[in-house]
Amino acid sequence: MSSIDRRESLRRLAALALPLTSGVSLRAHAQSAAGDGGQIVYGFSEGGVATAIGNSLAEALSAPPLGRMGFRHMPGSGGRLAHELVKRAAPDGRSLLYASSSSLTLMPHLFRKLGYTLEDYRAVAPLYEFTRSFTVGPRVPAAVQTLDDYVRWVQQDPTQAIYGVPAMGSASHLVGMLVSRSRNLTLRPNAYRGSASLIKDLVSGAVPAGLTIVGQNLDDFRSGKLRSLGVSSAEAWPGLPSVPTLLQQGVADCAIVEWHGLLGPATLPPELAQAIQSRVAQYQSSDAVRRLAEAQSLRMVNLAPQDFHEYVQADATRWARIVQQTRFTAQE
Repeated sequence: MSSIDRRESLRRLAALALPLTSGVSLRAHAQSAAGDGGQIVYGFSEGGVATAIGNSLAEALSAPPLGRMGFRHMPGSGGRLAHELVKRAAPDGRSLLYASSSSLTLMPHLFRKLGYTLEDYRAVAPLYEFTRSFTVGPRVPAAVQTLDDYVRWVQQDPTQAIYGVPAMGSASHLVGMLVSRSRNLTLRPNAYRGSASLIKDLVSGAVPAGLTIVGQNLDDFRSGKLRSLGVSSAEAWPGLPSVPTLLQQGVADCAIVEWHGLLGPATLPPELAQAIQSRVAQYQSSDAVRRLAEAQSLRMVNLAPQDFHEYVQADATRWARIVQQTRFTAQE
């Protein structure tokens, strides 16, 4: 996308910042919006699609009853700092969590001293879903085109049984464990500090395989530098429509998508959560956001707050089952 196109996209996204409309009275919350600016807090470093969406979403929400909103990166402790800030925030919608599903629905099953639980938040609005690819690079022979091909190749040379993940205990790590379990094969995870360095090592051949987010390296798939042997979603994914799912290839319980969404403190009034979700839905429907989602292989999700709450609960239940099956224990 050219700089001119980016400016035009931002202009269109900013134009969404119209007054919120709701069938309920929000006068009690408008008063608190008159003070200093509010914030959407993301518990990780700047960069990637979360930053692009977060900044434009803050613009779209900068209207009554919330007032001026900004997007704030708050990295630290695997996202815990951001979660704890919003957990303790006033219930006026001025502090919202840009939540990553793994932090909210996976990590509570891995860490006993996390400092927050699902019950500390009110679900407001989902934003989008994304999925993972079991990806191989040039270190793996070109003849390896399926998961079974890969398994046979590793069995012939166990020194190649390494797969990269962005972090131990991440969704990627557990997907790899499900693959190992499905084939009674020992695969050794190699943790990176984020996805960018993992993709770099995959392309160079420094690591044979890894779990990557589909939208982060579509160009490498299209150019043939990398190959996807399967995606972790239950059905074919838009960015790689011809790639079979891992579930179809016999990896039981691997029907995994991850998501980003907005949450507020548990005491956030339901009518305010509904008003914010209505604005989010309007933002999601813009042409600029749709183009960005398509380019990043994201699947936009539009749910009312109560439906989003049920979605989050189901996701947490699924991860509880997977953690139990893999018997993974995180280091506190």
